[in-house]
Amino acid sequence: MHTRSWGSIYLPWGRFAGASVEARELSAAAIDTRTFRRRVIAIGVLVTAVLLIVRLVMCELAADHREEVIDQDLKRLAASMEHPHRDYLEPRIGLAQQVVALLAAASPPPASVVRAVAAAGVRQLPDVPLLVYRAGRGGGWRVAENEQVPDLDAVEHRLDEAARDDPAAAHATAADVEPWGRTLVLRMPVGQLGSDGAVFAAIRLGPLYHHLLPAELRDSYVVHVSDDSDRIWGDAEQPPHGAYVVTHNFPVAWQRWTIRAWPRPEYLRAQRIAEWWTIARVGLPTAPLLAVLFVGLLLWWGRLTEKVVLAEQRMRLTVDKALDAVVVMDADGRITGWNVQAEATFGWSAREVIGESLAEIIVPPAQREAHKRGVARFLATGEGRLVNTRVEMPAWHRDGHEFPVELSISAVPFYDRYVFTAFVRDITDRKRVEEELRSAKETAEAGNRAKSEFLATMSHEIRTPMNGIFGMTELALDTADDAERRDFLVRARACAESLMTIINDVLDFSKIDAGKLDFECIEFEVRAVVDGVLDTLAIEANRKQLELVGSVDEALPARLRGDPGRLRQILMNLAGNALKFTDHGEIVIRLELGAEPPSDDPADERVVLRCTVQDTGIGIPADKQATIFESFTQADSSTTRRYGGTWSR
Repeated sequence: MHTRSWGSIYLPWGRFAGASVEARELSAAAIDTRTFRRRVIAIGVLVTAVLLIVRLVMCELAADHREEVIDQDLKRLAASMEHPHRDYLEPRIGLAQQVVALLAAASPPPASVVRAVAAAGVRQLPDVPLLVYRAGRGGGWRVAENEQVPDLDAVEHRLDEAARDDPAAAHATAADVEPWGRTLVLRMPVGQLGSDGAVFAAIRLGPLYHHLLPAELRDSYVVHVSDDSDRIWGDAEQPPHGAYVVTHNFPVAWQRWTIRAWPRPEYLRAQRIAEWWTIARVGLPTAPLLAVLFVGLLLWWGRLTEKVVLAEQRMRLTVDKALDAVVVMDADGRITGWNVQAEATFGWSAREVIGESLAEIIVPPAQREAHKRGVARFLATGEGRLVNTRVEMPAWHRDGHEFPVELSISAVPFYDRYVFTAFVRDITDRKRVEEELRSAKETAEAGNRAKSEFLATMSHEIRTPMNGIFGMTELALDTADDAERRDFLVRARACAESLMTIINDVLDFSKIDAGKLDFECIEFEVRAVVDGVLDTLAIEANRKQLELVGSVDEALPARLRGDPGRLRQILMNLAGNALKFTDHGEIVIRLELGAEPPSDDPADERVVLRCTVQDTGIGIPADKQATIFESFTQADSSTTRRYGGTWSR
């Protein structure tokens, strides 16, 4: 059977709705008639269901609205009763209380005066048709609008019966008294006159309640006003079962009255009929439009939700593929975002940290309080030291170690709060490379300084033997004695040998750089080394008129094996410094056998040689003695101007 095609119709709720974005961007497939009809029927069912739902919702809303209106009206009615009662009843009750106070006084005024006061009060206060004073055995007086009130005797009798149980209390009752209508009758005892002495007052209630409860209100609601014993005003009917009743208590003079109000059943029926007509007139015509709008909104919401989800997934993939750790925090300091790189950087999975405090997760313990204060300051002032800038600081790993990171934080206002996004990069490797570069730079700079210091040292070391050579040569030229000339030349030769040693040290510098410096191990006479040092420094010591003394311990072997050049260099440095900073006195060079042997082996023939240079110069303060062993330093910079040079090591 041939099926006619309806063309290329794209229905988002069809089988292509769940396809991928690329599939939906393709041209929609053609839908045959049967499929189209099935979808129309489905839409009709959906519209019908929406109509029923709208109908039920509107009924429910109307019922809720009706109950809310009734509740508000009844509460407003009950709350509005207290002040009018007080304003209306208390002045009229107060008139009767004033008359009682005059009659009960220690020196009561004449009865005619009290009656005149009562009459004036009745004239000034409307709706007080009666004020009676009964003194017992027929005495008393009466102020009334009507001389004959047949129903009043029964009311007074009822109040007298109530006063027998409690004669000292005031009593009140509400009754229908012709011609006054609903009336509140009061009985107040006059204490000095015995149980029969009392003042009766009548107050009309009709004007009060006709003002408070107009006819249209009484048509809608039933209102009861009662005291502790009986109904004061209102209809005699009782609320039906399940009726919504509002009760409110309020004080009136020495009593507490209660108002009860509920809606009349016929009023509720009229309201319900009006609501149904409103629904039928407004709801039914608009229901199909609402259904169509509802379906369209569903389709639009589905497409919008799909776009939002795709955008969120795309953003999530972008963030997860980022090389930096991305951490999102809310204004309360709680983590709301944690990408894959953050898991690798800090050791925590996203499931473990979402909702946790960021300060407790990645901020080192020593800086957590500062972090919290910084967040609070930014939320209060909008300014922060770390926001919208790039800084380096330590971070906290899950295993408890700190590592350096590069951090940048952006604060994005979101409604009335902020969302913080932190981009964190582990710079441990970069710091290591920087440290290696810094170390290499320092090593190169140290090499340059060493070369400069070496040249300074060489000039310092070469100057001393050169002075000795020049001095001895000059003395040899000035003397005619061959023996003395020979001695001077021998000393000049010793200085030349010292100079040669220094030159050899220059050559040793290249060996030091190459790590191939070797020490000699030859036999030498210890005393000859000391004598050579004394001969070299003798001319300078003689020029400064200093006594230069050398001492060799007798316990020290006369000949040793070692490097005499290094020993001579040490003694020359120490003695040269002593000679430079000594102006008068003496300089003593001592070589002694060390107190401690180099080892516990008796067969070990090595010895410890203790070299001491003592002078009477300016000395070195105790707090500066540690620093002089650094290259080319001195205890006091002023010595450079006075003596020249530095302490050499």
